[in-house]
Amino acid sequence: MDTFTSVTYSMHKKGDYETKKIEYKSTVRDDDKILSTSYNNVMSDKEQIESFNKLLQSQKNTYEQVGSSKNKNDWNVKEYHNSSLNKEYMDPYAKHTFQQYICANAPFTQIDY
Repeated sequence: MDTFTSVTYSMHKKGDYETKKIEYKSTVRDDDKILSTSYNNVMSDKEQIESFNKLLQSQKNTYEQVGSSKNKNDWNVKEYHNSSLNKEYMDPYAKHTFQQYICANAPFTQIDY
């Protein structure tokens, strides 16, 4: 099993306007399966935009979950199975946090095909 993880923080300032970005990426390769997780948080004086992407890929199937939230409102989540939209729904904001992506990706790895 191979694991790759990175956390990046960047800041851009132009005059009085400042934007900060936190990006987390993790990839786990195990035999013929790949689990990839990413989380982005872009903060400015006016808004906060967050997104996440979870991808589980095997030789036969691909499952992807994508979510976005603006200003800590509920997540707009889309789930894809083999590149076809399978489900779209809203999730409570507290269900997908930065801490979860760093500390607890285990529930996602238990998806059964």
